[in-house]
Amino acid sequence: MKTILCIAVLSVFALASIGCGPGYKIVEASGTVTLDGKPLSNATVLTQPIGTEDNPNPGPGSFAETDENGHFVLEFQHEAVVGAAPGECYIKIVENAAKRESSDDTAEVVRSKVPWEYQEGGKVTYTIPEEGTDAMNFDLESRRRRK
Repeated sequence: MKTILCIAVLSVFALASIGCGPGYKIVEASGTVTLDGKPLSNATVLTQPIGTEDNPNPGPGSFAETDENGHFVLEFQHEAVVGAAPGECYIKIVENAAKRESSDDTAEVVRSKVPWEYQEGGKVTYTIPEEGTDAMNFDLESRRRRK
């Protein structure tokens, strides 16, 4: 009888915890990526929260794909939730490999124009406000245009 009671109590707690969310604070975060003044479409934006002494594990990162206007809306990586952990985070932006078709079924990969510091995670940071933001904008200049 005690075993059945324990199973029933554990089942109630398990069912009660469903839908309680990821356990991290998540805020909406979106913006636009431009390259040389033009929207950067088909790129991936990644964030990785930076831990602090008070909060060594602020949560998993977020990601998004830019649309044809360079706009993106971050999604939490480990949950099916729109948003990102607020606070300082590392930013990584990579162009999804652009390929040109050729007649012999091979493809030529086109070199990315995104600045290396954005492609290499851990070089660029951004602080996502506690209330979230829709102005997480990145105005990049290609390596060829920078002086």
